Amino acid sequence: MTQSVTLFGTSGCHLCDRAREQIERYAAYAALDLQEADVLEHYPDAPELQERIPFLEGAQQEERLFWPFDAADLHHWLQAGSRP
Repeated sequence: MTQSVTLFGTSGCHLCDRAREQIERYAAYAALDLQEADVLEHYPDAPELQERIPFLEGAQQEERLFWPFDAADLHHWLQAGSRP
């Protein structure tokens, strides 16, 4: 089953680049569909989120996954969201 996640960041964010690399490494071994979105466009009135980029949201996850995270953190977050 492919899980879809969205990486929220903004242009020129070096931490966003590092997060994307972690996600892409994980996705090489797992069914993961990565989308990217600009936090300023999707959350223009949420400075508390704008200050915490990068972060992930998933259709099946109740919580966001905030940076820093590694492959193990990503795996646990995805597994927690896929439980019935």
